[in-house]
Amino acid sequence: MDTHVNSDVSTDGSAEQHSSDDSSASLDGKSLEREDLELVKNLQYGLLSLQHLLTKNPNLASVVSTKEKLLPLFECFFLPVSSSSNIRQLCLLVLSRLTTYAPCVEAMVADSSGLLILLQLLHSSPSCREGALHVLYALASTSELAWAAAKHGRVVFILEVLLPIQEEIPLQQRAASTLLLVKLVGQTMHGPRVAITLARFLPDGLVSVIRDGPGEAVVIALEQTTKLLN
Repeated sequence: MDTHVNSDVSTDGSAEQHSSDDSSASLDGKSLEREDLELVKNLQYGLLSLQHLLTKNPNLASVVSTKEKLLPLFECFFLPVSSSSNIRQLCLLVLSRLTTYAPCVEAMVADSSGLLILLQLLHSSPSCREGALHVLYALASTSELAWAAAKHGRVVFILEVLLPIQEEIPLQQRAASTLLLVKLVGQTMHGPRVAITLARFLPDGLVSVIRDGPGEAVVIALEQTTKLLN
């Protein structure tokens, strides 16, 4: 009898301890969640501060003018933050500021993975599309970006913005993608490779229009071609 009672007490004690452990784990989870939110908030403040500093003192860009120093900015694109967070957009604003400093441009294009990330954003992140287009246009005269767009087929992501199939894309972004294509095709070293890649998806005459520019003529030609296809 005593043994039975002791067993019950022991069981109740274990359940109580288990419940306490669950409660502790739950609290740890909430604490971790709050900690993550605080980290995201601090990162937002940090990126905003960096943007303001670069605006007031452009020469400070020299502090992050190497691949190693730029890497954390590109890593921000992979953070598991909510879609409502503006971390990615802030990163793009900072990168845009850095493109005004030649050594930073050289560092950005020295690592093709960063260029591929920017091109991928055109396809996978509509909220980042405008910022990515701005940064890419600033880098479009480099042979490295032209090579990345042609070699890895990422020029298709630019075409998706220019000629959307399902999604409605603002005219301003479509115009920006047109200017980006014109600049890439006109790039001295690898522009012809970009044109060859485009020729897989567009009529030869249209590729010639893109090569010759200007952007307005390209938009008109594309609209006429689209109407004919429809």
